[in-house]
Amino acid sequence: MVFNDKNNMIKIKVPMIHCLQSPRFSGVSWPWASQRGRIVSLYFVTITILFMDMNLMAPNLSTIAEEFGMDDDERDVKLGGMIALGFFFVGAPVSFLVGWLADSINRSPLFAVTVFVGELGCLGAAFVTSYPQLYVCRVLTGISIGGAIPVIYSVLGDLYPANKRSAISAVVTTGTGIGAGIGQVLAGSIQSWRLPFIIVAVPGLLCSLL
Repeated sequence: MVFNDKNNMIKIKVPMIHCLQSPRFSGVSWPWASQRGRIVSLYFVTITILFMDMNLMAPNLSTIAEEFGMDDDERDVKLGGMIALGFFFVGAPVSFLVGWLADSINRSPLFAVTVFVGELGCLGAAFVTSYPQLYVCRVLTGISIGGAIPVIYSVLGDLYPANKRSAISAVVTTGTGIGAGIGQVLAGSIQSWRLPFIIVAVPGLLCSLL
């Protein structure tokens, strides 16, 4: 956007995004408002799917343990403890790294790669034949959850003025609770513990490609 200083005849170019963030322009309806809506919708659906993925193992720990020949103690330690630890222990530093990268590189491919890696791990969990394979797949899923969130909020901060960011962020964040609930119900409603991973991974991979 260009502003003209009539006194000094100077043209000042201001990036459109700065105009958008200014309270002076907060009520303006931009031509690309529908594009912002599509972006928010994509982020909402993606974060919902990621948090569905996070809860897919919980209802079926005993079934998984039996298939891998684990006793109750091994189930609690390996499936209930070590996988959860790896999930968040890797996801936390990845969140910091991706957040740092989001300030220096194109966030669209960064978001796509982050989600794709995690959902590939989700899909892989449906076909594992051993505990180490399952562990690796769940860690990959932790990468996507940890990495996607800072990118989402970074983009929302650029798309919306300060007086609207909280509301938009709240809308997107509701996907975390909705996803966790749906994932729990889905995994507990299907006999096969593997099938829910496929059901969740396929739309997740599609989201990463949009």
